[in-house]
This record gives sequence, C-alpha cells and structure tokens, in this order.
Amino acid sequence: MIGDMNMHPISQRIMTLLKERGETRADLARRTAIPYHRLTPWFTRENAKPNGPDIERVAAALDVSVSFLVYGTGPNPVSARDWISTVYQQLEPEKKRQLEGFVQFLLSQPDSPDK
Repeated sequence: MIGDMNMHPISQRIMTLLKERGETRADLARRTAIPYHRLTPWFTRENAKPNGPDIERVAAALDVSVSFLVYGTGPNPVSARDWISTVYQQLEPEKKRQLEGFVQFLLSQPDSPDK
C-alpha cells in the first residue's frame, strides 16, 4: 500500500473522514454501493481518484459537500453540526424562537423540483 503522501487529495480527505468516524473502506463500500474493488485503488494506487458520480455518492454517505471532498473548502464537516449547536446556544431566547420558526418554515416548504 502506498503512503498517504501519494494519495490523491480527494482520497486523503475521504480517508481522514473515515478515520475520524471509526469507519473502514469496506463500510464506505457498503454505504455507497460502490464495489470494494473499485474504491480500493483510490487508497492504494498513486493519484487514483473517484469519478464524479462516485464522489457524489461518497459525499452523501459521509454527509459532506462534494466541494469539501474535491477542494477541501467549506466548514469542517465533522464540526459543522457542532458549530450550529454552539451558535444556537449563544442566541438570546427571542432569537432562538425566531430561528426555530424559520427552520419550521423551511421544513414546511416543498422540495424544489431540481432535487
């Protein structure tokens, strides 16, 4: 197996997320329905990386954005939920009620047709 240094950056980010979550490549293969033999080269061959549809499936399975996997940008996906919780806890009671009302409004809206 090659070292992490030779892995494509997308593969490095996937591996980091898996390690942080205590998951394996086999877990990822099961969750994404990507055959294990197809994802293994991402971690064992120099500069091998997933194709576009596989990146989308992996991002969905790991609950991160495609942009995070491809570019490494955006909030740290592991701490995004923590950030939301932290910000919510810092709000005054009236602001919390407003935010809760807005979330309820968003949840009541039909999904857009492009989803």
